[in-house]
Amino acid sequence: MMQVFSVALISLIALTTSTLAQGPRPVRVFVTSSGALNGMTDPSKDNQDTVKDLRDSLKGRKGIALAESRDDAVIVLTVMGRETAQVTAALFGGAARDRMIRVKFVAGELETEMTASAQGGTLGSGGAWGKAAGKIAKQVEEWVAANRAKLPEDGRSRPQSDNPK
Repeated sequence: MMQVFSVALISLIALTTSTLAQGPRPVRVFVTSSGALNGMTDPSKDNQDTVKDLRDSLKGRKGIALAESRDDAVIVLTVMGRETAQVTAALFGGAARDRMIRVKFVAGELETEMTASAQGGTLGSGGAWGKAAGKIAKQVEEWVAANRAKLPEDGRSRPQSDNPK
C-alpha cells in the first residue's frame, strides 16, 4: 500500500513540476483583414497576402500562438491595408520604394494602430512585404512580453467591436 502511495505521489510531483516549468500559456493572436469581417472573405489580394505574411511572421515567436478564431484570441490583428511609397533614396544612391503595412491591434479595451515599412528583402524573408510583416510581428512579441502579467489567464479577451475605425 505504501509503495502504491509513493509511486502516485512521485507521479503527481513530476506532473506538477513539468506543468510549472512550461511557464505561462502563449498569448493567442488572431489575424484577419478589414474586408473579412462577419465571416466574409476579403476580396483584396493585397490584404489576403498581408494576412498570410503576418501569420507566417508570428509563427514561432516567443510567447505567441496563432488562434483559429477571433473568440479564442487575446489579441486581434486586423490588416487595414498596405501601400507602396513614392521612389525614395536607397543604400548606395540607388532608387527604391518603401512598402508599408497598417494593422489595427486590439487587446481587450486597448485599440491602436501599428505600422511598419521596409525596402527590398530576400525571397526567404518574403520580400519587402514580408520584412514589414516581420516588423509588426516583432512589435506584437515585444508588447506581449511587456504586458503578459496583465493579460487574462484563460487566454481569452473579446474586443469591444468588430468594426474597424
